[in-house]
Amino acid sequence: MSTTVTQTRPSDNLPPSPAGGRRIRGTGRALLTAAALIAAGTAITVPLIGGTIVIAGTPTVNATATYTTGGSLTLYAASAQDRTLRVGSACEGQNGFEDITQGAPVTLFDQGGTIVAAGALGQGSVTAEGCAFIFTIPGVPYTANFFVYEITHRGKLTASKQDALDGNLAASLGTP
Repeated sequence: MSTTVTQTRPSDNLPPSPAGGRRIRGTGRALLTAAALIAAGTAITVPLIGGTIVIAGTPTVNATATYTTGGSLTLYAASAQDRTLRVGSACEGQNGFEDITQGAPVTLFDQGGTIVAAGALGQGSVTAEGCAFIFTIPGVPYTANFFVYEITHRGKLTASKQDALDGNLAASLGTP
């Protein structure tokens, strides 16, 4: 008794390629798929005899992609409005800090000194330390390596890209 074994490949079952076109088969298809995955920033694992290779692509960042960052400003008690207010009450700056109030500008610069985004202080709230303001800055580009930010005209502060991504920009004014 004799047995005949016929081996077929998945690509043998595909419809014919378009007129004049060439179908990519086997290794060529695998390489093309791997290249597409790497370009998309996806890591791929390639099994080999005696080991495995992991190939990871570096995703590219769209130059127009942005995110929102933010942070806080603490205006210490001696400079904050009426220290007799209850914790949680609204507050603003005084005694030379009258510019520290809701709506005051917060400007974000890139490493080259170019303004890249802007936000504003929110409503101040009395805390045990003084007056706390929260701010948000929308439209921050992913392309900068570090940032400099300024609240009104009170001096520039430096922040790492990670601090900006985490929304962890913090400043204080006045004497604790």
